[in-house]
Amino acid sequence: MTPYEGQPARYTVWGNDNSQAVADRFGLTLDQLFYLNPQLRRGDTTLFRDTQLNLSVAYR
Repeated sequence: MTPYEGQPARYTVWGNDNSQAVADRFGLTLDQLFYLNPQLRRGDTTLFRDTQLNLSVAYR
């Protein structure tokens, strides 16, 4: 996890993470997660291990 102004800004997928679990963990909606990560296809639930996810508008 990479912080930005004290908040998580990036996250590396591992284990059995899926899009809903990551969104819930970081207090995001699925729409927000997909907006912040245009490389994901909206509606995808499976995330590949070691994928870097953006959690901050500052990095979009």
